[in-house]
Amino acid sequence: MQQNPVGYTNKDWLKQLVEFKPAKWVWGRSIRTAIGVGLPLTIGIATNHVPESLFVSLGAMTLAPGERDEAYQFTILKLFIAAICGALGLMLGYLGFLPWIVIIGIMMVLAFFSTIISFHNSVLSSGCMMILMLGTIALCNSDIKSYMPLAASFMLGAVFYALMLGIEALLTENSPRRKLLTNLLSALQKLAQARADGTMVEADREQVTTLLNALYQMMLHTRFNAWGTSPQSEQTAAIVQKADALFTLILGTDKTDILNKTASNLGLMHDMLLAKGSIDQHKIVTNEGRVGNAVNQLAESITNKGTFLLNNMNVQTPKAAPFFERVRMTVDVMSVGRDTILSALAFAICLGIGLSFHFVDRVTHWYWIPMTIVIVMRPDLGSVFGRTVLRCIGTSAGVLIGAAILIYVPLGVTFVVILTAIAFLIPWAIQKSYAVFSLVLTPLVLVLIDYVSPETKEANYAIWRLVDTLTGGAIVIVFGYLIWPKRKYETFERCFSAAREAMAHYLEQVLKSAKPADEKSGPVNLVAARRLAYGKLAEMRATLQKTLGDPPPAGVQAMVWYPVITSMERLCDAITSYSITDISAEYTSHGPMLDQLVAELRAVGTNKHLNMPSSASDDDSNDVAVKFITDMHSEIAHLNDWHHKALAGKAL
Repeated sequence: MQQNPVGYTNKDWLKQLVEFKPAKWVWGRSIRTAIGVGLPLTIGIATNHVPESLFVSLGAMTLAPGERDEAYQFTILKLFIAAICGALGLMLGYLGFLPWIVIIGIMMVLAFFSTIISFHNSVLSSGCMMILMLGTIALCNSDIKSYMPLAASFMLGAVFYALMLGIEALLTENSPRRKLLTNLLSALQKLAQARADGTMVEADREQVTTLLNALYQMMLHTRFNAWGTSPQSEQTAAIVQKADALFTLILGTDKTDILNKTASNLGLMHDMLLAKGSIDQHKIVTNEGRVGNAVNQLAESITNKGTFLLNNMNVQTPKAAPFFERVRMTVDVMSVGRDTILSALAFAICLGIGLSFHFVDRVTHWYWIPMTIVIVMRPDLGSVFGRTVLRCIGTSAGVLIGAAILIYVPLGVTFVVILTAIAFLIPWAIQKSYAVFSLVLTPLVLVLIDYVSPETKEANYAIWRLVDTLTGGAIVIVFGYLIWPKRKYETFERCFSAAREAMAHYLEQVLKSAKPADEKSGPVNLVAARRLAYGKLAEMRATLQKTLGDPPPAGVQAMVWYPVITSMERLCDAITSYSITDISAEYTSHGPMLDQLVAELRAVGTNKHLNMPSSASDDDSNDVAVKFITDMHSEIAHLNDWHHKALAGKAL
C-alpha cells in the first residue's frame, strides 16, 4: 500500500496544486503567438472583415499551446495535423440538421475513441481535442452559420503560425538537444579511436558518461515540462539506451579493426547530424557484429520518427509475413487496458451530459459547458481532478477580463493591443500553471469566438461564463472522477509488475509456439498473450500519464518512472517483431538461451540474480535469434537500471 510521506497532508496537496512552476520566456514563441493573433485582427479591422479575421487569429492562437521544446519537424507536423482536425471540427457544424440526441451520440463516440487514440498517438491526441472543441463551438453556437469559410480562415491562421515557426527553424542554429547529440557522437568517436590506438585515458570515458547523464536529464526535463505525451522524450530515452549500450561494447571490445570502423562511422554520423540535422543510414557501412549492430541501432534511434506518430508502433514486420497476420498484430499492439476504457467512457458520459444542456438552455453561451469538459478531460494531460480545480480558478478571473474587453473596449488599436499582449503571455503562462494558462487563454477564446454574438454586450455576460465553467467543472468532478472506482493505493510498482509478468508470458507463448507438439505444456494462445501484454503496458502508461499532472510527490514519482515504460515498450516491440519470423528452426539451435530470456524478464526489478548466458560473438550476431537474444539482454539490463533509478526517485 502506498503511503503518504511523513507530514504530507491534504493542505500540502492543495498548496502544491496551486503553486507556480518555474517558467522562462521563450521569446520566439511569444512573439510568434502575438503576431499570429494581432496581425490578422489588424488586417480584418482595416478591411472590414472582422468575423473572418477572428477565426484566423483563433487558428494561430489554438496552435500556440501545443508547441513544446521539441524538434521543429515534429512540431510542424503536429501543428499541421491539429490544424486540419480543427478545420474538420468546424465542419461538424453541417450536422446541425440532425436531431440533437443523434448529435450527442456522435460526439460521445468521438470522445470515446479520441481517448483511446490519445494514449497511443501523440500527434492525434491534440487533433482529437481540436475536433471536439471546435465541433462543439460549431454545433452549439447559433451565431455561426458559414462553416466552410470559417474553417478556411482557421486553416489560414494555422498556416501563418506554422510559416513563422518554419522561418525560425531556418534561422536558428543547432538546438540544445541537437548540440548535445553531436557532442555525444563526437565523444563516442574519440573513445572508440582512443581504444583502437591504445591511448585511452580516463577523461575519454568520463566525457561520454557526462554527456549521457546530461541527455538523460534533458529527457526528464522535457518530460516534466510537457503537457500530454512527449514523443521527443521517448525518442531521447531510446537514444540514451542505445548510446549506453554502444559505450559498453566499445569498452569491452579490443579488436582494432572493429574499433576503427566504429570510430569512422561515429565520425560520419556526427558530421551528418551537425550539417543536416539528420543521419542518412544508407551512408553508414558498419562491420558485421554486435558493435556494428549497436552503431546501426543508435543511428536508427536518432533518425527514427516512428514514436512521433505512435508510441507502440515501432514493430518491424517482415515483408514475407502474411498480410492479415500483420494487420492482426497491429490491432493487438493497439490494445488498451481497463483504466483506459474507463477513462474513455467517463469522457463520453461527461460530454454527453454537457451537450444535454441544449435541451434546457438554447442561448448561445451554453456551449461553454461542454467545451470546458473537452478541455479539462483531454486524457493525456494528467490529473482530471487537478485540472478541473485549476481551470475553475483561472477561468473565474479570465471571464471577468474577457467580458470587460467585450463590453467596454471597441474595435480599434486598443482592442488589438490588448489581445496581442495577452497572446504574448501564452507560452509563459502554460509553463507557470494550468490556472495561469486558463486565466490568459479564457479572455482570448471569449473574444475571438463570441465577439459577433449580440449577448456579449450584456452586463451579466461574465456571470454566465463563470457559471458555465463551474457547471462544466462540477460535471467532470462528479461524473468523470467521483463515481468511478479508484485505485487509490495502486502503485507504479504494481503496474510495473503486472506489465512485466504479461510480457514474460507473451514471450513464453511465442517460444512455446515454436516447440514440437509433444513438448508443449498446455495450449498456446499467442494473440491473447500479445493483447494482454500491450494492454498492461497501455494501462501503465495511462496511470503514469494521469499522475504526471498531479502535484508532488505523485507527479515527480511518475516522471522518474517514465523511462521504465518506454524501455518496456521497446522490449515488447522486440518480442512482437521476433514472433512473426520463422522461429521453429532457430529454437532448435538456441532454445535454452531463448527460454532463459523468460526467466530474465520475470527477474527484472526483483532481488533474483540469474546467471546471464555469455553474449554472442561477433561472428554469429547476424543470426536472427542471436541478435534477438543480444538485443533483449541489452534492453533488460537497461530496464533494470531505469527501474532502480525509479525506485530511488521515490525519495525526491
